[in-house]
Amino acid sequence: MVKQILLLISYTLMTPLLPAQNDSVGVVTPDSKEPELKVHSTSTGVRLGLKASPNMHWLRPDSKGLDSDGNKTGASFGIVVDLPFGANGTYAFHSGVLLNYIGGKVKSDYTTDSTSVSSTQDINLRYIEIPLCLKLKTAMDAPMNFYGLLGTSAAINIRARSDASTTFTTSGTTTTILLEDEDIISDVASFKMALVVGAGLEYELSSGTTLFGGITYNNAFTNVLNKNTKNIIDEDKNSKLYADYLELSLGVFF
Repeated sequence: MVKQILLLISYTLMTPLLPAQNDSVGVVTPDSKEPELKVHSTSTGVRLGLKASPNMHWLRPDSKGLDSDGNKTGASFGIVVDLPFGANGTYAFHSGVLLNYIGGKVKSDYTTDSTSVSSTQDINLRYIEIPLCLKLKTAMDAPMNFYGLLGTSAAINIRARSDASTTFTTSGTTTTILLEDEDIISDVASFKMALVVGAGLEYELSSGTTLFGGITYNNAFTNVLNKNTKNIIDEDKNSKLYADYLELSLGVFF
């Protein structure tokens, strides 16, 4: 009898020290903690980055007697900036300052009076370009987000060179003039505007740095040439020529 009483007293004293067991399904005790999940959110602050982009470029003629003669490859590089706006930063004004190498090849074949003219020209242009675009971006809970780009670009020409071969044939007599690395900046308009359309993706690293890559198409809508060109050989001296390019946009935001 004494032994049974001692066991009862021991059980009564130990019961408060045992861990409580919750038999209810789906009930979370105050001491329990949910597992922490890292959520990658869209940044709402100004983002500054660097961009280096290889491109394929060409010249698009819109004049009688002047035709495109193939594509070339070039590149652009410089500083880019995103200025987000809106509740969660999925919209941004995208700009920057880029040094852009573009150009293309053109050819011309025409006849004036008794002279037949055949010309090929390899034109290299260099611009300081400023994109002025609206950037739309997804806001997924993941390190990767997609973006779209739409707007314009404004560019200032700082260099224009041409390698040209022009053949004149008159009454069976042929004369060929070769020009190498000829300065044609007087023939090129100082200012260029273009439509910009692009899309790509961004990947946020754990450090906060964001890598990006995409495709951007730049379609010029202002004439590359001035009126009454001297070095661009074609039938119409008031020719229209547009400098377009397609680039692989690569860069990083810090």
